[in-house]
Amino acid sequence: MSDDYKTINVGALAAGSYILTLTATDSSGLAGTATITIIATAAEGVVAPLITFSKSSYDVHSMGDRIPYTVTGTDPKVSIQVNGGVDTRFKLDELEKMIVISPGVDVGEYNVTVTAKNSAGVSSVSIVIFIVIG
Repeated sequence: MSDDYKTINVGALAAGSYILTLTATDSSGLAGTATITIIATAAEGVVAPLITFSKSSYDVHSMGDRIPYTVTGTDPKVSIQVNGGVDTRFKLDELEKMIVISPGVDVGEYNVTVTAKNSAGVSSVSIVIFIVIG
């Protein structure tokens, strides 16, 4: 709350409906409550990001591979997780829109979660399975 106690900065909210409840108590202990609903909308001209792959599963080679993806929307930033964490053998090439698999990745199945998020905080997630073959 600001120093003049009339302004509340709610920051950048994702699009949606929010309920804000304010309670004020005076020095005598008397309290009053007010509830308002805030409806946040996406900024005009901002398009939610969408990340897609052409398939849900890929056979990839342990000697290295490149898997293309498509991302649309306004100013998307793309990130990747492999089996729920960071695996530096799987990298993003955002310029060419590829996931680059380094040589020497162990044979097996990898659940890859790719997230595209824009500056308004709106995001989309795509999950793809990479099956590394010898």
